[in-house]
Amino acid sequence: MGKKLKRVLVKAFSTEDAEEEVGIILRDALKQSGPEIFKALSSGLTRDEMIEKISGIVGKADGFAGTYVDTGLSVIGRERIADTAKELGLVWYRYIGGVIQTTREFCEERDGEYYHEDEIAEWADEDWDGKIDGTNAENIFSYCGGWNCRHSVIPVHESMVPEEDLKRMSNG
Repeated sequence: MGKKLKRVLVKAFSTEDAEEEVGIILRDALKQSGPEIFKALSSGLTRDEMIEKISGIVGKADGFAGTYVDTGLSVIGRERIADTAKELGLVWYRYIGGVIQTTREFCEERDGEYYHEDEIAEWADEDWDGKIDGTNAENIFSYCGGWNCRHSVIPVHESMVPEEDLKRMSNG
């Protein structure tokens, strides 16, 4: 048993395993405290108050608390937009948010461009830095580029979509 424990401890400190273990710990923490986190995110508190409350739930890793708050607020807003688009029957979107120093390549490539909902759903199959685990064809509209992403897919009427984008989908 001592040898097995030693192997596990040594293995746990490889980069890949350490990242996986941290991910498991964070996912477990979110599963246990998820309802409290979501309640804090939707309670009408200021951003700083939310970070303080979530820090109390997930620990004092302020960077993580800030990430949870910022990502959670963005996801909530994007979900409302996605729901409205569905209600209106809109299927075209524009990826917006601009480019800043920390913009991911995933977002920079898409920023300002028009996409059909089918194209956006396919993005979930891609891999990129910052992608939220569990991203799929349905929640990609809410998760966009992942953790701390400042971009959104904004629904647009087909009449606003450039001709070359319409042709791309009609030929696809």
